Amino acid sequence: MKPSLLIGRDTHRELADLLRAEGHLVISGASNETAKALLLSHILSFSQFPVFLVTEEESHVEGLRHWLQFFDQDAVAFPSADPVTGELSTAGLQQFLRFTNLL
Repeated sequence: MKPSLLIGRDTHRELADLLRAEGHLVISGASNETAKALLLSHILSFSQFPVFLVTEEESHVEGLRHWLQFFDQDAVAFPSADPVTGELSTAGLQQFLRFTNLL
């Protein structure tokens, strides 16, 4: 499904241009996974960027992945960091490095 938002293509093009220029974009205040996925997929409809989406709540990962795929965006969930040490597993680190083309 191709997303369609009512706040205007110019606003989203400005966000896409900002993402291209800055290399990162923080989207805050979208109330749920569906809203975040809809906004992100609409921005990506202008130009595909590799995107690393981070959420504080591990319980939101599957919802974000589901809705991104619903809006025609490929999405892969990375393993979360160890809650005690904050470290990634070797497999998680390898997956991240492949994503960033460093491996």
